[in-house]
Amino acid sequence: MRSDLLAEWILSLVVDRERAASAVGDFLEDVPERGRRWFWFSIGKTAFARLGRSLMEAPFRMAGFAAFAWLVYMAMGFALGFAAWIAATLLWGMGYFLSHHTVMELVANLLRLRFDWPAPPVEWLRFVDCVVVWIAAPYQLGRWWARTARGREMVTWLYLAAIWPALMMWLPFADRYARASLTAAPLILMFVLAGMLRESWQGRSAEMARG
Repeated sequence: MRSDLLAEWILSLVVDRERAASAVGDFLEDVPERGRRWFWFSIGKTAFARLGRSLMEAPFRMAGFAAFAWLVYMAMGFALGFAAWIAATLLWGMGYFLSHHTVMELVANLLRLRFDWPAPPVEWLRFVDCVVVWIAAPYQLGRWWARTARGREMVTWLYLAAIWPALMMWLPFADRYARASLTAAPLILMFVLAGMLRESWQGRSAEMARG
């Protein structure tokens, strides 16, 4: 992994990519004289300094973005949950049908157009809902938000981490078996961050490949 690519990606989480590339270029010019340790110290110092300034800029607007992201998360959760429920029901029914009938019974059921299609067990649906609400929906939200908030990924995530716990109490998002509650907040926010970082890294890598 090229160090300049990694450094640009780190800075691009807190500033726009043009400024990140310019700052890394300036630091690289002094590497032969000051060394790699100074280079990474400067990258970290610049990233934290910019992050601190960004946290103080337009706090009400950023809080509004965080609240809007919560609504998007709920919409994604419902959509993905519905799709996952359909898929889980179909997979469970197909598995039950194929595992509880002989070949002759399968032919007879097909000819009579009769199928045994039991409801999935509660434990199976609870597992699917937890995966959607706590992992899949937050991860996809993070990817979407990284494309929306280029250069502000980390500051927006910090606002999410500050605002979302309150929203989990005032506007709770609950499925039948899984709930976006305060106890689940660390896991949910971790997967939002994972989606953000993955999308940001992929976008930066693609730009460097095209360039």
